[in-house]
Amino acid sequence: MRLLLTRLFLIFFSIFGVGFVSQLEAQEQTWSHERKEVFPLLEKLPTWSSALVTLASAHAQDLAKRGVLSHEDAFGRNVAQRAGVLGLPEGEYGEVVGAGPTRMAVWQAWKKSPPHRELLMETGWQNWGAAEVHLKGMVICVLVEYRPEKETIRGDVPEWK
Repeated sequence: MRLLLTRLFLIFFSIFGVGFVSQLEAQEQTWSHERKEVFPLLEKLPTWSSALVTLASAHAQDLAKRGVLSHEDAFGRNVAQRAGVLGLPEGEYGEVVGAGPTRMAVWQAWKKSPPHRELLMETGWQNWGAAEVHLKGMVICVLVEYRPEKETIRGDVPEWK
């Protein structure tokens, strides 16, 4: 059914010439809109990163497969260690993980939790990405943020896609 709806959606937009956005762009727009809605005091969001979306997606899928919520994967690796495995640059990584009946419910839970709210409101992050997995009426959300280590801020900053 979902595939059929996707195809109908694509046919509609191709017939009527309406501007098309990629799935990644749509994902960025949705997550960015929700983040600004929940945290209206944020003046500027970090740059969306497809690499961090991949990192978040892999972790969300791992959590769903194991049926747990954790900042560690099945091998005990934290977000920075998982980033290293994917070949992402060294630096500081922040991560929020949550589950609820809807993504907006997860955003609200993060907003009510001081450590999660602090990480999401912090302005020093350079890049971010997020992903979700739906499982048995629940949505598991993982949001990852990145900034270069203090030593590299003065030098070359890695380029993100």
